[in-house]
Amino acid sequence: CVMALLLASCALGYQHWTGSALEQALASSSDHLAPTISLISEPAPLAERTPVVMLHGMGDSGTNPGMRSLCDTASGKYPGLHVVCSTVADGAASITTTLDKQIEEFTASVRADAKLANGFTAVGLSQGNLVLRGYIQRVNDPPVHKYISMCGPHNGVGTCPDNVLYKLICPLWRLDSYGAPIAFSDYWKDVA
Repeated sequence: CVMALLLASCALGYQHWTGSALEQALASSSDHLAPTISLISEPAPLAERTPVVMLHGMGDSGTNPGMRSLCDTASGKYPGLHVVCSTVADGAASITTTLDKQIEEFTASVRADAKLANGFTAVGLSQGNLVLRGYIQRVNDPPVHKYISMCGPHNGVGTCPDNVLYKLICPLWRLDSYGAPIAFSDYWKDVA
């Protein structure tokens, strides 16, 4: 209600909402806050839990502390849950290996894990999403039951990443942006 009044006032051009008046109006209502959520039931019994496979983004690694903390958080919240922090195309290999090859490596890795034989939940971060999506569309055996995409460049990229490593790679890559044997050539989108 208060938020609707504030938005209507702004839309009509009223400017009488000073900083303190605005703060008081916001403090008097929780309409603008995200709701608090909680589990409505207990987690599924261990035998019914679907394993989870997480795949990192470009330049990252399944063994790096940040990725490990994500994987450890899931298994810590649900003890006994089989969580795989994928090491497919770790580090520089995630840049220098084409997506087709990364999909092949990912397929081999999930097929080699007997605990994934009946399927898994796939969680992708950044470029890892494209490998997972390629796996789902081309292979999907063992099957992905749920797919969670975080910050995936599904619509392609139109610029080189801005960091020291890419300042060295990108001038060479630009000589053949669609054919260079590096991962982001596979999802480059020429916006020029």
